Amino acid sequence: MSSLPTIPSATNLVTSEGDENENEEEGNLLEELWPRETKPLLNYQVSFSNGCTVNVPIVQDLMGRRYEMGIGNIVWDAAVAMHHFFQKEFPPGHFQGARVLELGSGTGLVGITLTLLGAQVVLTDLPVFLPLLRNNVTTSLSSLSASDTACLPHPILPPLIEPLTWGQSLPLTSRRPYDYVIGSDITYCKEHLDDLLATLTEPVPPSLPPLPPSLSSTGDTLDPSAPSSSSLPPCKGVVGPDTVVYIGHLERGDEHAFFERLRQRGMEVEEVWKEDVGEGGVARKLWVHVYRSWRNAN
Repeated sequence: MSSLPTIPSATNLVTSEGDENENEEEGNLLEELWPRETKPLLNYQVSFSNGCTVNVPIVQDLMGRRYEMGIGNIVWDAAVAMHHFFQKEFPPGHFQGARVLELGSGTGLVGITLTLLGAQVVLTDLPVFLPLLRNNVTTSLSSLSASDTACLPHPILPPLIEPLTWGQSLPLTSRRPYDYVIGSDITYCKEHLDDLLATLTEPVPPSLPPLPPSLSSTGDTLDPSAPSSSSLPPCKGVVGPDTVVYIGHLERGDEHAFFERLRQRGMEVEEVWKEDVGEGGVARKLWVHVYRSWRNAN
């Protein structure tokens, strides 16, 4: 399995009967190269200290058969690692009530994991990826059985799902004080790094109050007495003075330059964890590194 699948263009999909054999061969090759990424459904688990284990079904669509084709349609290596990281490296109950913003949520595995761990999560990505993201959130939460709900050590708040383009002003409902900002494999594309840096380092103006617990992605709206987005100054930044950032990144050899740029903009950065996510048949190690970052108080 390679670290970054190259998504075939739409012109390479089956368009006529004469193309079927060629595209079937292409599909078989993709399955050999990326056995995990080509599966239409993956299942992960979130476990709790009381012995409860909850299943998290994640739909993928590498070939764009149901959703518009794009790199957000698969579970990336760093998402798998961070799904493990947040369960293994923090004490039970650590994320209960924590306010979390996820950048580049993709299929939603990491954000759903933190939701099940008790966090109040805002999932964001480009508009094109939101239909699949919403489907996975809805499917994962609706698949919880009565016994699952009974054994969970805390109530679950459905996450809010928002479109967000890095470097642009945040939606009103995303302008909140966050305890954590997270992202998995969001630093691989050099052409978007300036915008990502702006989102992570731009000053954060005085925040609105935290989201009420009842606000979710199910169609609820903000209190009508709350300020409108037009009455507020533009806000690109998401990292406040008390926010901790966690970024998971598959080792590709170029990640250090990005984190050095974060330091140059007043952020502290340290590596806190790594995991080999190599699967069966992969001879080499596939290391995912997790970095913690926060604003320098000076």
